[in-house]
Amino acid sequence: MHKDEITDRLYLIAEAIDVILDRCIKYKHRTTSFPHLGE
Repeated sequence: MHKDEITDRLYLIAEAIDVILDRCIKYKHRTTSFPHLGE
């Protein structure tokens, strides 16, 4: 694999993690009955 390919994949993975974390945070704010979840 070329360096560019690895960089592209890492960027895509980082972007996916960003989206997942964003959704988790928004979901956590909605579930006030479980304040200790994910901490």
